[in-house]
Amino acid sequence: MKIDRSKLKKYLLEPPADCKHFIEKLKNCDRKQLRELLQPITLWHIGKQAFSQYFTKCELYHWIDALDLFDSVLEEACLKTGTWMLNCDRKENGELKFLVLDILHFTALLIEHSYSRHLYNSIEYLILLLQSSDVHIVLGVLSLLYVFSKRSNFITRLQLDKKQALITRLIYLAETWGGKENGFDLARCCSIRDSSEFPEHATNLHFLYVTQSELSSGGIQQQISKQIDVPNVHLAGENAAAVMELVLAEHTTLAEDKQIKLFTHLRLAYAFPNFEQRLLCIQARLQALSILGIIYSIAIQDVNNVLYDGLIEELVEVLNVRDTTLIDIKASALKTLTSIIHLERTTKHPPRLQEIIEATQANSYHGFLPTLVRQCIDKLTDPNADRFPQTLSTSLFSFLYHMASYETGGEALVNCGIMQALIKVVNYYDESQEFIMFVTRAVRVIDLITTLEITSFQANNGLQAFTNRLEVKQPFIIRTPKRVTQQTQIFTSDSSYFVNPNSPTTPEDLNSTTDHQSSTDMDTQQNIPTSATTTNANLDQDQQTNDDTFELTTTAPNLGLLCYHQRAALLKSILNYLKKAFSEPTMVESTRHIMDGSLPNSLKHIISNAEYYGPSLFHLATDVVTSFIFQEPSQLSSLQDNGLTDVLMYALLKKDVPAARDVLASLPNVFSALCLNTRGLENFMECKPFEKLFRVLLSPEYLPAMRRRRGADTGKLTALFDFT
Repeated sequence: MKIDRSKLKKYLLEPPADCKHFIEKLKNCDRKQLRELLQPITLWHIGKQAFSQYFTKCELYHWIDALDLFDSVLEEACLKTGTWMLNCDRKENGELKFLVLDILHFTALLIEHSYSRHLYNSIEYLILLLQSSDVHIVLGVLSLLYVFSKRSNFITRLQLDKKQALITRLIYLAETWGGKENGFDLARCCSIRDSSEFPEHATNLHFLYVTQSELSSGGIQQQISKQIDVPNVHLAGENAAAVMELVLAEHTTLAEDKQIKLFTHLRLAYAFPNFEQRLLCIQARLQALSILGIIYSIAIQDVNNVLYDGLIEELVEVLNVRDTTLIDIKASALKTLTSIIHLERTTKHPPRLQEIIEATQANSYHGFLPTLVRQCIDKLTDPNADRFPQTLSTSLFSFLYHMASYETGGEALVNCGIMQALIKVVNYYDESQEFIMFVTRAVRVIDLITTLEITSFQANNGLQAFTNRLEVKQPFIIRTPKRVTQQTQIFTSDSSYFVNPNSPTTPEDLNSTTDHQSSTDMDTQQNIPTSATTTNANLDQDQQTNDDTFELTTTAPNLGLLCYHQRAALLKSILNYLKKAFSEPTMVESTRHIMDGSLPNSLKHIISNAEYYGPSLFHLATDVVTSFIFQEPSQLSSLQDNGLTDVLMYALLKKDVPAARDVLASLPNVFSALCLNTRGLENFMECKPFEKLFRVLLSPEYLPAMRRRRGADTGKLTALFDFT
């Protein structure tokens, strides 16, 4: 169904330039060109040129035209040409099927990298596509639904009829095939190719259902049991839908909900003899179970054939299978274990986390899970080793994070001594976006388990690893030619402390526009401003950097650069940890002199480049400074000596403050911290803050930022007036 534009916000901003350009290409292409555009996109970027642009994470309403285009394709694919067969399942519609697969994959990427996901309005077609004969299409739908389930409450807020239809189909997909006692355990199904080694009902359909008889003369209606038997299902028709139509022609009284269950069993029996198709069915089952575990954990606890005794053991056995072709299956098994951990949130069902810990031997140094994690990290941090499969690595790090979120899981990870391996990830400087994601997850796992035990973190110099990583990730020098200095902002004496050309940088930082995948340019996003005063200066396009012909500056607004969201996520994780560490009694001695190192320069860079890093990171960096000052007030004078407080004051009282509620609400705390000593108060008064603060509070640009949660912010605004 097309998106209802009448319900959109009245103030729709322009989409980022990269998104807008790609959307226009989508709108003006035919079906063949649409496939050519979508097919190469496996990650959230386009093209393989030297200046390959990563799409900006943006509002989903920017993509409405594209989503409506996709909706029309899905609608065509879901048309039924008989009693059951979908249009995309017909042999002559192969191109349509491949286009649907490309659309499902691209939409999953789009949903993962966008906001306002509630706008998506093609859910009824996704529900219908779960009835496709092609398991690839079913997997494509499940992948999209998985993104929805882990990134938003989209599924739980669906209309009741749609939600019930979706949940029913997911439960049928996730049901057990018989378990180990019947010879259908997951590891065996993944390993044995010959279907004849399984019980006969693996490829034969036997389905019992109950129907109501016609009213008798006495007005009594009886229930009649009927059996559907289809031997060798894979030989009964060209695909599962064709066989289903034959069955429905004979059993016309079969209720609709029973039809869905019947077809799920029939499709599995049809695919089982083909080993590749069977693997896809296993993956679909695990994916469905993962979605259910996240969004509907309470409901599936009572479904004994979904979460049954022995399931966790089966999943771990799949991870132990030595077969390099099962990467996607193993990744799905880890996702399923992760979703089962979510059941720990409910008290109705006995906790399963302890069962997962025992099955994976997570609390032992030489256990299966810790060994797998170390193998993964060794390969990720060794440039000469074969890369550990990314999908499996991603699922593994996600599993660790969710396990560490609970005290029992965190204690297990502490006991197995995994800290050293995690810090190894932080200390390895691979600038690819994929690796940055792993570093972010490692930092978050460390953050969780250090709340339980800090000794191993300190023994492995974890705090130094974090500050070093912060320094490497963001002393990013933007170089502009001297010949365009009239168009480029060069710092005057008032702001010369922003320039730090001696900061350690990586080669990628110095050559921000190299054509290498790991260059810093790949870690930024072009968002060309519409202001007429914006510079048109280009970054140097070759890898030579001549200091004699360039001025160094650390501000980025004129070049329209935005911090790529993976880099921003890493910085946010590190800064959050530092902020928490300042108030930890066990970390007092370690953090007291942390500002004597490179951290002040890193914080200066973020604070003085709010246009590049965004309001969220700007607020977090100022919060780190404020927290440190309140924790160690005696260190304020040293921060004043190294210029950090000057940078902060300049950013808040001379430059334009980011128009974000959190930033504005934090001003009283920040100014209180800066003015704790006489020198700070004098510097504050020299900036003549009153005019600037009143302009901020009354400006139309800032008022909308304070509109929400008015009651929560009133006290903070009052504090600001009292302070000034």
